[in-house]
Amino acid sequence: MDLELKNDFLRLWGKHWGGASLPVTFYYTNDESARSLIQQTRGQTCVIGQLAHVRGGEPLAFDRDAVSCSGGKRYLGFTNMLRPGFEYFLSYGIPGELACHYPHF
Repeated sequence: MDLELKNDFLRLWGKHWGGASLPVTFYYTNDESARSLIQQTRGQTCVIGQLAHVRGGEPLAFDRDAVSCSGGKRYLGFTNMLRPGFEYFLSYGIPGELACHYPHF
C-alpha cells in the first residue's frame, strides 16, 4: 500500500468526517499474497458477523469454501442459487420451517 496515499486519506477522513468510523471496503482478486483467508467452519458462519474483525482493522478474505451461508455465497458471487423462500428468512422467517435469527423491530 502506498503509505502517502493512506496517510492523506486518513487525514482527510478525520478532517471531513470527524470521529466517524472508517469505511469498510472490499474488492475481488485472485492475488493471494496479502490476505487473511477465513477458514471453513462447521455450521453457519455469517459474512456480516465477520465484519467486526474488519472494523477492528483486520483484512479478511473469503473464498467459496469459507462462506457457509447460502445468502452470503449468492451475494458475494460464489453461486447463482438461493434456497426457496430465502426472502422470508431475511424479513420474518417462515413459522415452523425457517426462523430469522435477528430480533424483530
